Amino acid sequence: MSVMQAKNGPRTCSQCGEAKLPSEFYKQKWGDGLRVSCKACVRAKVHEYRWCNIEKVRAYDRKRGKRPERILADTDYHRRTYSTERNTAYVRVWNHVRKDKLAKPDKCSQCGRGGRVEAHHEDYSKPLDIIWLCPPCHQALGGTNG
Repeated sequence: MSVMQAKNGPRTCSQCGEAKLPSEFYKQKWGDGLRVSCKACVRAKVHEYRWCNIEKVRAYDRKRGKRPERILADTDYHRRTYSTERNTAYVRVWNHVRKDKLAKPDKCSQCGRGGRVEAHHEDYSKPLDIIWLCPPCHQALGGTNG
């Protein structure tokens, strides 16, 4: 087969030599859009590289984990994961709103501003005991936006 094989037909992996479907190859932005090695061969090569260079990889992982965008993502993940009482309250409110068991007003209950309103919980152990606030009022009370 030629180097530029049809995207829909079977392709031959350059490492194992097996004919495989295009879905068994990772995408890339150049050429015909698919890598020349199948996913299984790429995974095996990455696995081998990692274990042959474990100290180098661990040093890279430590350095990467200290980058600002990684720290922010990790903090955000843990805030959502470990604040289970807060998440439970949030999910209960929005399930009730979705099922029309709880009416979401059009105005802030504190300042009367129309538009977007958010549910504010004084106590997360009482998930349906809420005050509907606009984002500025919610933030002023110590709530979150979004």
